[in-house]
Amino acid sequence: MPITGQTIEVWRGDTKLIAVSITGPDGLPFDMTGCTAQWWVAYSFKSPDSEVIIRKSTEDGTGTMTITTNGVEIALTADDTDIAASNYYHELKIFGGTDVSTAMTGQFIVHDALDMTPPYDTGSPPLRLVRGIYDLQVKPAERQGSLLGPPLRPVRTIGY
Repeated sequence: MPITGQTIEVWRGDTKLIAVSITGPDGLPFDMTGCTAQWWVAYSFKSPDSEVIIRKSTEDGTGTMTITTNGVEIALTADDTDIAASNYYHELKIFGGTDVSTAMTGQFIVHDALDMTPPYDTGSPPLRLVRGIYDLQVKPAERQGSLLGPPLRPVRTIGY
């Protein structure tokens, strides 16, 4: 019998580790030896396979979903959660031999968040190091005649 109503919340673009303990019908920890698992997130429980937004499997070779002694761990990457803020549906299934069991279902809530990914190639160092918080909005006309545009003006300076 699945555990229903399991709400998972995440902010858009965050990483998250979801640890799920699995118990057997007797209420004791379930031995996951020889089992595999899949965890999916979709718009609703009626969504076709083509509309699944996040797919995690212990057999996909990515290592983002692993079997533990008595459960599973699901590692969500920033790319996984970089989806539209909304309420989605999630479901965890356990496969053991010919048996299939839905272990958990519920809401997967993605909250909107600021996009704080670097605006530059993270493999390259920034052109110069500056102190404080700066207003980076530069009008295109102000950039003419200089590779870097006008000097940045401080919005608020952080004490050092």
